[in-house]
Amino acid sequence: MNGLEGRIGSRTLHESVYKRLREFILDGEITPGDRLDERQLSAILGVSRTPIRDAMGRLATEGLIDYRPHQGNFIRVLTLKEFDDLYVVRVELECLAVRLAAARVTPDFLDRLAGIVDDTERAVRENDLTALAHADQRMHRFIVESADNVALAASLDRIDTLIRLGRSLANRQPEIPDVTARQRRALLRAFQESDVDAATNAMREHIETVRRALAGALTVDRG
Repeated sequence: MNGLEGRIGSRTLHESVYKRLREFILDGEITPGDRLDERQLSAILGVSRTPIRDAMGRLATEGLIDYRPHQGNFIRVLTLKEFDDLYVVRVELECLAVRLAAARVTPDFLDRLAGIVDDTERAVRENDLTALAHADQRMHRFIVESADNVALAASLDRIDTLIRLGRSLANRQPEIPDVTARQRRALLRAFQESDVDAATNAMREHIETVRRALAGALTVDRG
């Protein structure tokens, strides 16, 4: 019995370490290109190096970590072309999600979407970029979930994971949080007015704004 409990405990620990390390990376707390030091991460998370290595293996499969022989594991650095390729696909899939979700709008959907949009605007007022990124992600995921298409959700999840490696750079552009706040409000209003074309256009404009900001940030950062 103790052995079984130990194995369950070990699996839970490994999953917890994986999730925490993943969020460190996707929230921008570890910068793309940085080397991941197993000993340092072990001390920060208060665990042995075994679950750290396991987590790194899983994150490498997701494309978030690059292993370099004789050097170690590094946070993946995507090129501007790679980000552009991801955004070209993402904008079409997100607009499809809007159209599918628009056919399933209920008062509860509108109330929940309005609450998430309020959360993003509160984060903008408080200049909390981490909270803004999380609330924005919730908005996109909520619309995708409401579209009720498993294939669409799986495709967007993979794309979004990689995009998050650089999206925080876009929110650091001074004008972007305010601009995207207005776009989210326009998206909500379009859903409320049952205007599918306006909702689709608002989502397209929102994603393209972030794509252009990210491209500008990467050009400056790597110029």
